[in-house]
Amino acid sequence: MVVFGNALFPTQVRKKKMSKASTRLSGYEHTATADYGTLHSCHGSYPETLPVSQRDAGSQTDPRLLEPLSGEQRYDQAGSLTADINDIIYSFRSVTTIHGVQHAAAARNRSFRRRLWAILVSMMAIFLTWFLFQQVTALCAHQISTTTTFDLRETMEFPAVTMCNLNQYNKNRVPDNLTIQTVIFYMSEYSRVARELDPDFAEPDMSKVKDVLGEELLEIAARAAPTMKEFLVQCRWKGVLYNCSDLFHLSHTPQGWCYTFDMLLNQPIQTARVGEWAGLEVMLNIQQQDSYYSEELQAGIKVVVHRSGDNPFPKRYGWHVRPGVFASVALTQHNVSRTCLYSHAKFASVALTQHNVSRTCLYSHAKFASVALTQHNVSRTCLYSYAKFASVALTQHNVSRTCLYSHAKFASVALTQHNVSRTCLYSHAKFASVAPTQHNVSRRCLYIHAKFASVALTQDNVSRACLYSHAKFASVALTQHNVSRTCLYSRAKFASVTLTQHNVSRTCLYSHAKFASVAPIQHNVSRRCLYSHAKFASVALTQHNVSRACLYSHAKFASVAPTQHNVSRTCLYSHAKFASVAPTQHNVSRTCLYSHAKFASVALTQHNGRRTCLYSHAK
Repeated sequence: MVVFGNALFPTQVRKKKMSKASTRLSGYEHTATADYGTLHSCHGSYPETLPVSQRDAGSQTDPRLLEPLSGEQRYDQAGSLTADINDIIYSFRSVTTIHGVQHAAAARNRSFRRRLWAILVSMMAIFLTWFLFQQVTALCAHQISTTTTFDLRETMEFPAVTMCNLNQYNKNRVPDNLTIQTVIFYMSEYSRVARELDPDFAEPDMSKVKDVLGEELLEIAARAAPTMKEFLVQCRWKGVLYNCSDLFHLSHTPQGWCYTFDMLLNQPIQTARVGEWAGLEVMLNIQQQDSYYSEELQAGIKVVVHRSGDNPFPKRYGWHVRPGVFASVALTQHNVSRTCLYSHAKFASVALTQHNVSRTCLYSHAKFASVALTQHNVSRTCLYSYAKFASVALTQHNVSRTCLYSHAKFASVALTQHNVSRTCLYSHAKFASVAPTQHNVSRRCLYIHAKFASVALTQDNVSRACLYSHAKFASVALTQHNVSRTCLYSRAKFASVTLTQHNVSRTCLYSHAKFASVAPIQHNVSRRCLYSHAKFASVALTQHNVSRACLYSHAKFASVAPTQHNVSRTCLYSHAKFASVAPTQHNVSRTCLYSHAKFASVALTQHNGRRTCLYSHAK
């Protein structure tokens, strides 16, 4: 039955030939008549016509349409469905481009060939399903692809080797002091074992133990530690017998005093041979009979192999070698880019273009910020835990940063055509941002809590050094100048400087010295404050040389606005004041020798002005 709008087109089907269940749709002939409002059945006689109004009434449905189908009718519908499926399969195998399906379904082929093609197609389908399953599984596993390359080299770097005696103290050199012995005992593992094995273990009264400084314990540990002559009996390098003191160096580690091979040398040792006789061979004496309360109960040595120049950590890495055995270690060198050697170390994203970037995190919790570089080589190293570096966005620069102590932080750097070097030697040192253009900027903070303000420079060389804590520098915005500032004592402050075509030098030798702002044009201005609390007023000059010096505290200078004049003023005693002066085309010299003297204001033309205040409170 075909429906168009509200009209029902009766479809008359005449059955030509019918099989059981494989009757094709082509075996029917379809004819449609345009008799509106008439419904014909496919089998049997035609029922009487139903009016359209009766069919459209929802409440007046013909009961004959709701009667269940007979067995012959159900068989006819099943045969039609089977015919539709067979027709779809026939159409698919006739027009498909999958190789082998047409041969497996072709009626012209023999039964054996059809079965062979069907088996091949099934095997290919099974293989495709298995291959897709393997690929999806590998994609969901997020596997890391590692490419290993072998590079033949004539020489290789021999690593550093650190050896520590688990017997940290020689009992013959431990001081006969109850306080020292008690502290050493409680620092060892013997005290913990004694408390666990003996519940009645009597702990000594620690209130009677005198305070022992860490420096004193370190000195005692250095004296009581096994000496190189006692610990290292015989040393061979590349099969040649050497004096052990020529190969090993004393190093202080959390495990105690250890001896390191190739630790303090400037260049790593190179070797061109492999094998047992091309390496290091050492005979050791742990002197177990002279053992004293060490941190560990075991006897033997701790061996750590690390890179040359790195700090060994025997308490966390390495392996133990028990007494009376021969231990041999074979090493293979690998070069791995972007490696985090310790737990919890994280690396941020890196988006680089035409660069070589090397990053190494040697300790736990060290973090590096993101780096977006263009045409640069950037090397960053964090030697201690919790050290952090801020982001760097550089263009045509070489930037090297090193943080030697914990909690040191560096601010962001945005540079163009510059070389910037920053070093923070102590903890909590901070550097502010730097945005210079065509400059060389060097900053160094030698002590804790030193801070630097921002610098925005153009065509200048700026050098700043803060030697003591709490020293601060204000911002500097310069053009075509050389500016040098030095703060030698704490809490010294400098005001802002905005200069054009000038050389400005400022020095604050004592604490709390302050300088006012300077805005000169085509001048050389030199200011110096030798004592605390000295202040300078503002200077606005044109075509003049002005020199001012304040030798004592609380000295103040008033403003000067001269033009083409020479003005000299001197105040020799405290509280001396100058009144105003209004001359024209003159040379005026005034001197106030005693206190409370006053001079009027000065408004000069064609003069050079110079003022000097030798004592405190002079204005």
